[in-house]
Amino acid sequence: HACALSSNGSVWCWGNKTYGGGATSKASIVDLPQVSAIGSGLYYTCALTINGSLICWGKNPIAATPTIMAPTIISPENHNISSFSAGYNHICYIIQSGDLYCAGNNTYNQTVQNGGTFYTSFMETYNTQVMAVGCGYGHTCFANNSGLFCFGARAGIIGGNSTALTQINRSNNIMSISAGWKHTCYVARSNDAFCFGNAAYGQISTTQLQKSYTEPQQMRIKQGDIKEIAAGLVVTCAILSSNLSVFCWGNTQTAVGTAKAFISS
Repeated sequence: HACALSSNGSVWCWGNKTYGGGATSKASIVDLPQVSAIGSGLYYTCALTINGSLICWGKNPIAATPTIMAPTIISPENHNISSFSAGYNHICYIIQSGDLYCAGNNTYNQTVQNGGTFYTSFMETYNTQVMAVGCGYGHTCFANNSGLFCFGARAGIIGGNSTALTQINRSNNIMSISAGWKHTCYVARSNDAFCFGNAAYGQISTTQLQKSYTEPQQMRIKQGDIKEIAAGLVVTCAILSSNLSVFCWGNTQTAVGTAKAFISS
């Protein structure tokens, strides 16, 4: 399923509605306070309210036993959240102090390093002035002034079997991160996009097609014009700064095929 935040602050969802995370056709989500950001995982959607709370609906992402819930605040009252990322079945957020908190599935140590298999409450993961975070299928990546770091299933990041915290680069100009199934992307302050990880389906668009990249590669699509980026299963999409058009590349699993495609304007 997919959800979108409109310019007037309303939230719209469509797609698979199992557990109530989406809707068969585009539908407005009611009973929500004013929100500033949204994100979707497997059968659930979350939104960040303007007062810094995290509200979720659908399949409860921090319940070990699947439960259906209406829009409900799941973050502690004393956490003033600045941003968050919804993964496949785990979720992380950054509070105003720069501390990173995560909860949910921890099969690959993508929530808490060397911990249990599931966390039903948010645990402080790192307190290193985190500025951006992205949650994928079995891994999490974050950025601070020292660079880009990832932990969890490294098979979905740079290869190998380790789940330990790994520094990817030393860039201190990362604005946002999106982690997919086995690849990760970020947008730099130059409005350029960079991706790394699995590239077997063309989801990492460079001049040379390889099966995987262990280091971030600059995307050759609309360089200097990327506003936001989203890494999915085996597809990547970006919104352009110049006209808010949407471009996707990789295996889109739709009529647009397995290559760079202009989706909308």
